[in-house]
Amino acid sequence: MSTAYSAPDPGCYRLVRGVRILQNENGALAICDYPLRGVRFQTTALRLLTLCTEQRTVAYLTQELRLPEKRVEALCEQLCRRG
Repeated sequence: MSTAYSAPDPGCYRLVRGVRILQNENGALAICDYPLRGVRFQTTALRLLTLCTEQRTVAYLTQELRLPEKRVEALCEQLCRRG
């Protein structure tokens, strides 16, 4: 049974339903089922996406990625805009 979508809590991020991360020796690609699209990622964005399989706070992501909070927020917002 499918549950209704709920937006992440304020200050938190997670992958949206229908996004899969595919990795191979040539890099990584995030595939969105609907609308169908793919985006190729570099190491930092890939690490961020894999951390966000569950809802995560910016503070948690900042600690795990060892990046400044503003940089993590900017990257998360950029990925959100890309869907």
